[in-house]
Amino acid sequence: MDAQSAQVRLFERIKRQLPANRSLPEEVASLLGVGTDSIYRRIRGEKLLDLGELLTLAKHFKLSMGGLLEQGGADHLFTGRFVDGTDFTFQAWLSSIIEQLELASEGKDPVFIFQAKDIPLFHHFQVTELAQFKFFFWRKTILRQSSPELVKFDLKHKDEHLLALGR
Repeated sequence: MDAQSAQVRLFERIKRQLPANRSLPEEVASLLGVGTDSIYRRIRGEKLLDLGELLTLAKHFKLSMGGLLEQGGADHLFTGRFVDGTDFTFQAWLSSIIEQLELASEGKDPVFIFQAKDIPLFHHFQVTELAQFKFFFWRKTILRQSSPELVKFDLKHKDEHLLALGR
């Protein structure tokens, strides 16, 4: 694939991420600090992006540089984060899921795939006690946290903020 067609495909991907009320040329011009005329030339492939511009766009729109070089259309882009007990918080995790869902819902024809080995997360919040137990279980087993409230499960230990985020 040549650079020009890769660049055109890049702008197509960015456009799919934008809400319908946002202008692709104006968004990109604002990010790169150039005029919209210059951006139109880049969108049409008449002028190639430089490496700095490409990096700025890839970071802002969370695009994989490798994903832009698709070979035969068989590549898939995944994002994620490893869970560990050092810097992981349920609040940040739930907030990031909310942000991802909001971003997906604003795009044109959004697709959101959530894969889990357990009951999908969203169902836990239908039953407060189930959500409380799952938080207890995850903290104790997956995150290997230790604190007095993790010795034995107790419905009295509620994190109202987490439960509210889940709703």
